[in-house]
Amino acid sequence: MWGRIIGTLLGLAVARLPGAVLGFALGYWFDRSYAQQIRQGGFTSLFKDSDLKHSQASFFFAMFATLGHLAKSKGRVTESDITQAQTLMESLELPARTMQEAQQAFREGKDPAFPLEATLKRFRQDSRGRYDLLQLFMEQLISAALNDAKLERNEYDVLLRASRALGFNKFQLDRWLLMAGAQARFGQRQSQRQSGGGPRTKSSQSQQRSQQHHSQSQNQYRAQQQRSELQDAYQSLGLDEQVSDDDLKKAYRKLMREHHPDKLSAQGLPAEMLKTATKRSQDIQAAYDKIKRARGLR
Repeated sequence: MWGRIIGTLLGLAVARLPGAVLGFALGYWFDRSYAQQIRQGGFTSLFKDSDLKHSQASFFFAMFATLGHLAKSKGRVTESDITQAQTLMESLELPARTMQEAQQAFREGKDPAFPLEATLKRFRQDSRGRYDLLQLFMEQLISAALNDAKLERNEYDVLLRASRALGFNKFQLDRWLLMAGAQARFGQRQSQRQSGGGPRTKSSQSQQRSQQHHSQSQNQYRAQQQRSELQDAYQSLGLDEQVSDDDLKKAYRKLMREHHPDKLSAQGLPAEMLKTATKRSQDIQAAYDKIKRARGLR
């Protein structure tokens, strides 16, 4: 449409009515040619549901290159960093060729001169700025950064640069970091409770079992663990314990919508990443169920 408008106006200015007719014809030809180019593979074609290959490749390159940059930010890439990235690649069950490309992206990201902001801005453009998809991307980076249970200053700086390049701010990053830390603790406490973990004494296992229900220290420990687990459940949802029942439900539903695998898949999330979205949904559900039980909600 703009080709016809501009062509007509320019033609009218140069040669009055004949020029306007010629300008309209040239503009019409331009509009058709441009539209055909888009259908055949211009930037807009990346956003079509029928053609997600480019956006998926963009997701993986941005992800593993940023992971490489994140690992290098600590000074040197350790064996633990490499193992973590390799484990992620294997858990995604990437095809051999995609696995090689992911490894190459990780190596490129290790270069101190790697253009982090430009790469992530391009990824943001390819993903059409879809908030939920970009949020999941950031959550994956945060999970990697917190894998060793600590966050170094240089790692935080990389996460901040990445979040800003994707259109987020420091407040959002800090909130996700708190939620991710709380979720990790919540999951760990649940695992310990389910496995019967607790403080050990020098007495035998049989003596511990016989004393478990009568020991005041054991009762205090369990109560403290339950309290801490509940606090972590609230924080993992980005809430405090004073939240109303209605606001709790709203926050839960919002998080579930943001992390729904089908929704993310429709937005261009690679099929290999759906397990991550599903796991996050399960974590949200587990935390919400814990809070519901504590509040006596149905």
